[in-house]
Amino acid sequence: MSTLASYNLTLADYAKMEDPKGDIAAIVNMLVQTNDIWSYLPFIECNDGSSHETVIATGLPQGAWVRYNQARNSGKASTAQVRAQTGMIELPITVDKHLAEKRGMDKVAQVRTKQAMLAIEGLTQQATTALFYEDERTNPERITGLAPHYSTVNTATAASAENVIDCGGTGSDNMSLWILELGEGKISGLLPQGKRSGIQRDDRGVIEIPGAVGVDGSSMRAYREYLNWSLGLVVENWTCGVRLPNIDVSNLRANAGSQADLWNKIIEGIGHLPASSGGKRIVCGNRTARTWMRIQALSKSSGMTTFETVMGKPVMMVDGMPFVTCDALLNTEARVV
Repeated sequence: MSTLASYNLTLADYAKMEDPKGDIAAIVNMLVQTNDIWSYLPFIECNDGSSHETVIATGLPQGAWVRYNQARNSGKASTAQVRAQTGMIELPITVDKHLAEKRGMDKVAQVRTKQAMLAIEGLTQQATTALFYEDERTNPERITGLAPHYSTVNTATAASAENVIDCGGTGSDNMSLWILELGEGKISGLLPQGKRSGIQRDDRGVIEIPGAVGVDGSSMRAYREYLNWSLGLVVENWTCGVRLPNIDVSNLRANAGSQADLWNKIIEGIGHLPASSGGKRIVCGNRTARTWMRIQALSKSSGMTTFETVMGKPVMMVDGMPFVTCDALLNTEARVV
């Protein structure tokens, strides 16, 4: 019974959803996040089933200074293959048929929809966290997000460290800002071949669900649906991403003299991006970063931040790039070294 109660809607859960009249109440989701990166991230289809392989140049051929009638050596570029995989998040939602119909058939859709809405929010937060922090080397069934690609400031360890700019924090309450140029051949989302983008909802209606292991013939009838999201991330050109890690959150909040100058670091980071070639550039951070960028802008020139209407809502602009709020970005990052 405890297992069922952990994963399925219970009578106690149902009672919390009712208002004093017995109707299904509006649920105020205090755990909702803003993760607007999904409105900007382009998706491409994998070129190898559920994974994507691309070839990057790691070295360019060099010519030679020569005289007339002197032999010339041939030259060739050096390349490397990069493979990124997709992962699949799936969540079944089960509601006992009798419980769903407790207040009549006209309430069934409300009960199921509210459960699905909360589940979709949970999946979105999980996927956004994965987009930044997951690493398939640790969990082979998952995807590799941005942070593993930009995980060190030591260029002897990884070439991408050139685009990881230390902001000085040394503790464990750090956050990162990201400057990203999105697009094919740059940084983009991945879809397995033949899959649609976003969360897919598969409603199976009322089905018979087997009971607990060891109880022969036991079952229950329940409304069942599945939420499924297949996605991945590919960094085809690491120069199109810049990470500004080690921003000490406690120093910002204390307004300490040692706090990171977010604007100076952003300007430095923009200088690390390649000459723009048609990609969509964004600055990405959580609400803490957005707040302190605005506070620090007060002591700088009046044009540091502007607001424009993007996709129907006001968006803070940073050097002509939209600031994209992602609450999945942590204030508790370990120091990047």
